[in-house]
This record gives sequence, C-alpha cells and structure tokens, in this order.
Amino acid sequence: MVKINGYWYNYDEIIEALRKKGYTIIGEYELDKRGDAKNDWYAIKDGETPSPLNTMESVALKEFHKKPPLI
Repeated sequence: MVKINGYWYNYDEIIEALRKKGYTIIGEYELDKRGDAKNDWYAIKDGETPSPLNTMESVALKEFHKKPPLI
C-alpha cells in the first residue's frame, strides 16, 4: 500500500493507473544471502533502465502527488 494525497492505494490500483499513463511495469526477483526473496517493482517509460529512481512507488508519487496551492 502506498499513501498518495492522503489516501491509501494498493499495488493493483497503482499498476493500472501507471499503465494508463504509458508506463511498463517490470518486476525483479532475487534471493539475498540468506535465501530470502526480494521483489522490486519498477515503472519504466521510453527505454529507461530499472534503477532506484524509477521504482513503482517513487514514480507513482511523482506522477500523482498534488501539491497544495500557495497562498
């Protein structure tokens, strides 16, 4: 679950919204030294490569977060 603009969204809702915006969702699965599984999800657009800057959560916050108007 990710909190955006004060509301909680599950990963299925975020994936659907990012796909509508033209992102491709890529999942990476790897085992750490102890054998525990680690899943990383990335939202890729226009030939980007997976990196910590384009994880699904960070891209969703960047795309859908609305800043309050300045008074």
